[in-house]
Amino acid sequence: MKALANETFIPQVTVGEGKKAKLVDEEGCAGYEIKALTSMEFCELISDGSHELRLGVQFKHADIKRALRLGLVNPDLMNTMSAIHLAKTAKAIYDKANLAEDERKNS
Repeated sequence: MKALANETFIPQVTVGEGKKAKLVDEEGCAGYEIKALTSMEFCELISDGSHELRLGVQFKHADIKRALRLGLVNPDLMNTMSAIHLAKTAKAIYDKANLAEDERKNS
């Protein structure tokens, strides 16, 4: 149950253009330790503002803060992260929590 264990999330950037474009770990970023959310925490995250779109999830400012507060092992890091890292890490926390819910259902 990988989704239920803590993991280090390293934001990725796109390198190259067109068909040669690929995602690579951002150089110089040690990453952020994220944890799985409990079912109640996941409900808190999705029940107030975020909504699923056809191609993903759209977060409001409050949703990003809530995801980081709930999902970062060290929430104090929020104050030192760049805006793009805040958004990407919040999305990773959401994805991890969503996967964890699937694993809980199937175990």
